[in-house]
Amino acid sequence: MNCSLYIHIPYCISKCDYCDFFSIGCGKACVPDDYVDALCNEIKYKIENYSITEWETVYIGGGTPSLLSYSQLKKIFDCIYLTGQKQISECTIEVNPDDVTKELIETYNTLSITRLSCGIQSLQNNVLKQVHRRSSGEQVINALNIINQYWKGDFSVDLISGLPEQTKDDFLQNLKTLMNYKIHHISMYALTIEEGTPLDNKINSGKIHYDFDKADELWIEGRNFLEKNGFNQYEVSNFCKNDKFCKHNLVYWSLQNYIGCGCGATGTIYYTNKKSIRITNIPELNKYISVWNSDTHNDIEQTQQVEEIDTKTEEFEFLMMGLRTLKGINATEYKKRFQIELSQNVIKLFEKWEKEGKAQISINSDKSVQYSLTKTGILYLNKFLLEIM
Repeated sequence: MNCSLYIHIPYCISKCDYCDFFSIGCGKACVPDDYVDALCNEIKYKIENYSITEWETVYIGGGTPSLLSYSQLKKIFDCIYLTGQKQISECTIEVNPDDVTKELIETYNTLSITRLSCGIQSLQNNVLKQVHRRSSGEQVINALNIINQYWKGDFSVDLISGLPEQTKDDFLQNLKTLMNYKIHHISMYALTIEEGTPLDNKINSGKIHYDFDKADELWIEGRNFLEKNGFNQYEVSNFCKNDKFCKHNLVYWSLQNYIGCGCGATGTIYYTNKKSIRITNIPELNKYISVWNSDTHNDIEQTQQVEEIDTKTEEFEFLMMGLRTLKGINATEYKKRFQIELSQNVIKLFEKWEKEGKAQISINSDKSVQYSLTKTGILYLNKFLLEIM
């Protein structure tokens, strides 16, 4: 089977106030070897268990994967390539700006990594401090300069609009500064206040005043700037130059198979003749390490949750994920996947939104019908999905 691989490295020196991803504060710049050993054992097991012959894409995320040493990364890649393939078309690793050195980038150039994703978020020190980012604006610029000079592959950065104390002028200046670098892809997210995070608690307690409308307006200003400067929006929060899409994320948005390895990682396998399954490794680090480093792996079921995805749920996810992209969904692909036509309810809603300038219905060269939301309509994706539920 061919599929993609997500690897989770759940260690951070410190945790940002807005983050609700599973991560553990390690307080020092290293990842324990016993975690890497457990991760490698899981990768080996899943290659054999799912008869993986080729990885379409690989994404190493976190947490902070840039805390991994060369020997740890080499060990992980030795396991990844147990499939027997020679190379992977896209292999991404996330890096934190203050981990970036010339030596680190040159190390990445010697491995099978083809794409860096750097979590910049902001260049303003006051903004970074408000959410406890461990990098400073100066460290971000230093990282950009090093990557610009030494990195040989594709380069993506993450930005967040609407962070506390962020002004419109500051945010647009961030984008102007980034235009000076060889960046192929920008993920620009409007800040989401996740329940239970430190930032959520500060806002609810009144320690921080937050204007949600201003945050949305700022994102739209950013989108307009990026498009004027050659970055084309291809998904709700993603922009690229010269079709440098993130292939791994396209796997998620088009409901293709991917396996998750690492504590807290998720994977989904889609079947045509039975219910699809979603497997999530539970966020219990000690149990994960203990089970995967045992000789027998007999207690694997204790480290994961398995969810069966019924057809109705998968149909909705096909629409939800596909409509995140500007390409949208294809009626022929929908019928091939689910053995039924796209519902009249969905088609009528598209026709209604098309009249309002928020959707587009087009005919492809193969006569198939393509349904998509416009750049205005995609801002109201959640409203569209609620109307078809």
